[in-house]
Amino acid sequence: MTDTSKLRSWSQALRALPSLSALSVREVAAAIEPEIRATINAGQAPDGAAWPLTDAGTEPLQRAGESVTVEVSGNVVVTEVRARHALHHLDRNGAPVARQVIPRGLTPRLIDAATKAVSDRFATEVTRGR
Repeated sequence: MTDTSKLRSWSQALRALPSLSALSVREVAAAIEPEIRATINAGQAPDGAAWPLTDAGTEPLQRAGESVTVEVSGNVVVTEVRARHALHHLDRNGAPVARQVIPRGLTPRLIDAATKAVSDRFATEVTRGR
């Protein structure tokens, strides 16, 4: 007889993949939310560039971090900026200066790193048969 325990272990790991996928998306959302808020609270765009000061010389959008939500929709992480801060983000406030609040298009390195750390951890768990 052939020992099939290793094959059964891999089979169980493969069956676990769909649930790990949904869980990993929630983990990624939880990992990137503090990164996004930290960048906003530091007065920076997602690429790390400092936002220009206001005409009065003060820090802009001081409460913008409170208007950001990070949620999961299926297998997608959705980040939104709400209230008046969305106008700055979308450059629709009529001011000559736009201030990007959340990532658009390609994700910044910090978010990529957080996502990779979560996906690597789950890949390791799956390949170990957990």
